[in-house]
Amino acid sequence: MTFLDALKVKIGDTNNKVFSDTEYTNYISLVGGDSTDEYKHDDTSHIKTLELAEKEVLQAILNNQKRFNSFKEGAYSETLDFDGIQRRIEEIRRKYRVAKAKAVK
Repeated sequence: MTFLDALKVKIGDTNNKVFSDTEYTNYISLVGGDSTDEYKHDDTSHIKTLELAEKEVLQAILNNQKRFNSFKEGAYSETLDFDGIQRRIEEIRRKYRVAKAKAVK
């Protein structure tokens, strides 16, 4: 499994309903990872890269809440838990001591 595949599984977007592969690749690159590298779930540096990429994806969702407030694909519909997303971002920030970014509204 590549970093790209692992990030999509972590986000729950294996069918690219939220972001494209290019967008996910950019989030992985933003934190210093390579989307084509093999992801090793027992390697702490890989876990860190994946979680930091996850944080970037979640921050992008928070920064564009109008787009992501709810989405519908055929009969499937979901409303996102923005408070839960914010808690996960904070959890990752604390774990890796990442500075808090300002939200764009």
